[in-house]
Amino acid sequence: MRDESEPWNESPHLLTRIDNPQDISWLVVFDTFACNYDRYYPRVVAGEIQPHRNARNVFLSEDGATGRFRLRVYDHTLCEYALMDAPGGSHWLGKIEDPTVFGLFPAFKNHLDREQVKSAAAKLGMLDSATIQAIIGTVPRQWIQSPDTPTNWGTFISRRAAFVARTIELRLFPQQELRYDRPR
Repeated sequence: MRDESEPWNESPHLLTRIDNPQDISWLVVFDTFACNYDRYYPRVVAGEIQPHRNARNVFLSEDGATGRFRLRVYDHTLCEYALMDAPGGSHWLGKIEDPTVFGLFPAFKNHLDREQVKSAAAKLGMLDSATIQAIIGTVPRQWIQSPDTPTNWGTFISRRAAFVARTIELRLFPQQELRYDRPR
């Protein structure tokens, strides 16, 4: 079956027609975890926010219900991991606790779901070293330039996952919820 898709044009209206709106929250958590600056990155230039926008990496697939779309994303090649494969480089250590939220197009903000963000954060928090090593082990050795890269990836993934799991909800939802306990 051929999947008819087209890049999202950043129209907020089209987001109301997707069958999987929960994936917006998961995408923002993933892009933040991966420091993926090639979808949406709120960079600051000369003291002003001049975001990098690449809506071509967000697709609307016509395989949703009639008249609806499915949100699909691809291309994670410009994640922080790609920059770690250089001999002697350690700038990535500063990215472990980078508070930047990546992937959060302005039109996505009204579609974030706190419960989905909590679920994605919880899943990141459970990422264990065996899973991390299994993922790293799938990268063909001939693609790796530096012998330190697999170790650096493991360190970064583990520590970044823990940081994002612990902080992402408050960064996306800075307002705190008040607990309400009914009197008995």
